[in-house]
Formats: sequence, C-alpha cells, structure tokens
Amino acid sequence: MPEDFYAALMMRRALPATTDIKTITAAGIYPVDAGNETAPDSVAGTLIVYLPTTAPKLFFVSTNGDTFRLTAPGWQVLGTIKSINGESPNASGEITISATDVGAVPTSGGNVAYLDNSSHYRIKPGTWDGSGALSNQYDNSAAPFCIPYGYVSPKDVSVYLPIVKGLSSTETVGFGSAVSLGILRSGKSDFGNMMLHFIGDNGATAALYMDINSNVTVAGQVIPGNMTNFDSRYPRADWISYVGIVSSNENDPYMRASGSGNLIHLATKNDVNAKANPNTAAWNGALMWWRCGSTGAMRMSATIGNVGEGARITFPQAFPNICTAVVANQNSASGGGTAMTPYNVDQTGFNLHIAGGGTVTLMYIAEGW
Repeated sequence: MPEDFYAALMMRRALPATTDIKTITAAGIYPVDAGNETAPDSVAGTLIVYLPTTAPKLFFVSTNGDTFRLTAPGWQVLGTIKSINGESPNASGEITISATDVGAVPTSGGNVAYLDNSSHYRIKPGTWDGSGALSNQYDNSAAPFCIPYGYVSPKDVSVYLPIVKGLSSTETVGFGSAVSLGILRSGKSDFGNMMLHFIGDNGATAALYMDINSNVTVAGQVIPGNMTNFDSRYPRADWISYVGIVSSNENDPYMRASGSGNLIHLATKNDVNAKANPNTAAWNGALMWWRCGSTGAMRMSATIGNVGEGARITFPQAFPNICTAVVANQNSASGGGTAMTPYNVDQTGFNLHIAGGGTVTLMYIAEGW
C-alpha cells in the first residue's frame, strides 16, 4: 500500500465524551471515552474513519466487541449480534420486533395478561374474573377491573380512594363534572365507607355513603319515581308531601297536600275523645256530666255530704284538656251558708277550703273542655 494510506489510518488523539464523533471527517483511529451520547454504545470504544474526507466511512468498535457503521439513519450494528427475544438481524442488519419482544403494551389488540397488575386492564371474553361467592370477595383479589391490596391509607387522616372515575362537560356551556365510585377511609378503626361521589367544576358536590352495616347516608332528599318502590314496612304518601305539627305544638298536627301545599289540620286523640259522640252525658244519683259533641265543652255537677276542710273532690269524668271554672255552694238551711273556696283545680278535680273548718254538704258545678 502507498505510504500515505497508512498515514491516513494513523492513531489520533482521544475524543472526550463531549465530542460529536459523527462529525469527524479526518481519517484515522480515535479512542473514544465512555459516556459519549453520539456514540452507538455508552461504553468506551474506538472510532475508525476511512477516506475520502468528502464522504468518510465511520466505524465504531466498542469495548464490548460490537461493531457499528454510521449510515444515513444512524449507527447500524454489523456482524453477528445478540438477538432480541430470538429475533436476529436480516442481511441489511435490520431487526423487526414486536411489542411482545421488548415487553411493551401493544397499541391495539394483543394480550397483556403477562404484565404485572394486568388485572387493572384485563378483558377476557367468555369469562368473568373474580366471580364467586360474596363472602370470598376480600380474599379473591381478581375482577375485570381491580386495584389489588397493597396501598395502606394513613392513620388519623381522612382520604378518598377513587376506583372508577369519569369526567365530562357540555359543549359551549361547560359545566364540567366528575363522577366516581370509591372508598372513603377515615383513618380510624373502621372499615370506611363505600362512596358514590359527584362534583362540579364550581366545587358543588354530592355524595352517597354506605357503611359496613348497610346504613346508607345521603344529604339530599331521596325521591322515588314510584312509591311502590318502598315495601309494606314503610308508609306511602298519596299526594301528601309532609306530616308534622305546627310550631312544635303537639296539639296541632297536620298533613301538607303536595299539589297545593295547603295544610290539612288533623284531630288529636283528645279531640277524638271529646267529639266522638255528640252531646254525650251520664248521671248516677247526685253526680252528672255532659259533653257537647260539636265543641267538646263539658259541664259537671254533684252533691256530696260530709266534706271536710281541705278535702279532695274528684270529678265524675275528667276534662280532656282543662277545667275552666268551679262554683261551690253549701246545701243548708236558709241563712246558714258557710264561705267556701275551691283550690288546686285541675282536669280531675279540686280541693275545698271551708272558712271556720268543720264539714259541709257540698254542691258544685264545674265547666271546661
């Protein structure tokens, strides 16, 4: 060979890792430091540049023994190389590989069951992962979509763990919202709550909770589409929206008509007792009472002998609500009257004060309702 040919392949200075070795045009042999990002291998190696300088041929031999040639697309490995998952280069040095060859997820189709945690995305026609008894669901860590046990929520910190979530909005008007199903952990000694959560882009939120004892909690109203959705254990409303009492007054119960919103006042037990029978009356010897069937007003009278000072007189029939008046007189000879005063008057009777003491034959009239 001519002398200048050998000179063209003379040993050159080492190229630091910062040098772009693909731009070298001067013929020669160049040591290349490890870590050069423009080299085909991260290890140290040797760059060989052949003439002509207008179109030099660059080769790189790594300390691993692999040889590369610089082509228009980039470095191309030469000779016999290691296969990739059994795939070897063709005559042009090219290798065709699939997602499976490099452990990647295919862009469409294919099988990802070999991936760790693939149960997150598993869909198998004709089967249903995780099917079985309800009592086995905690130990059976499989489902068409499953987040396996492993994450532990922090103690004394309430945290919501969404399992499935969807976000949407309406064209032009917006009103973005997110709906999710998840677990709300309190950080305390409990099993948490299953939760259906709904939140808008303005921060408005709604949630339905169910604890381990099947108690369901929701802040808003539960409005059934049909009252027959409730079984026979629960009362059903027929055009009635509420049942209550006016201003916490137990003697004024009502129902509210759902159509008009008007109050329908109801009778109390005392009202029913007072008005069940029109103009009810009874007498027994010197005792008598009478009740007005339309108003509930009552009147009682009696004559009782040998009534002493402070004696308790019991009405023949108790007033349902209140005794409004008692008039007491002594049954005696003309001019022999004694001053008497009823006291401690209530629905059932009264006590009698006799001026000067002694006993009297009492005649009284009491009114009330």
